[in-house]
Amino acid sequence: MEIIDNLIDKRKDVIKQLEAIDTVLKLYGYVASDYKFNGTEAEPQSQNSAVFPSKATREKQILWIFENKITKACKLKDIQNVYNELRGKDDVNIDNTARKLKKESKLLFVQYNDKNLLSFWGLPTWIVNDDFKDEHKPDMEGLPDVVKSVVMIGEEKK
Repeated sequence: MEIIDNLIDKRKDVIKQLEAIDTVLKLYGYVASDYKFNGTEAEPQSQNSAVFPSKATREKQILWIFENKITKACKLKDIQNVYNELRGKDDVNIDNTARKLKKESKLLFVQYNDKNLLSFWGLPTWIVNDDFKDEHKPDMEGLPDVVKSVVMIGEEKK
């Protein structure tokens, strides 16, 4: 039947278009499929508007990680691990980018007991007084008793 043949041809064209769209979406970090294909429904991945900006500047990528992936203050190496995972590569060191963002007061770190080893990074909105808000505090298990904390933002201590 001509109608069925036309519908099958149209279906093939639509599938090719969907595959092309999926390829472009994957380039931008979106990997979910939310349509039926071959009679099985793909599970839609819950997507807020937060898709890793793989084409953005490194600064924007690091800030995106803090705004969308990390909820507690953490060490720079932890941020590096998340960055590498999102990019699928480990060829870029983010230390200088994080320090630049700190200079620009877009990121900060809190240093506990005057020790660099006890420095944790976060967003300025995560701070109250001289420490992180409770919901953003780092896991304190690995820390010794905290005697004092100092917020490091921009070029100087706060």
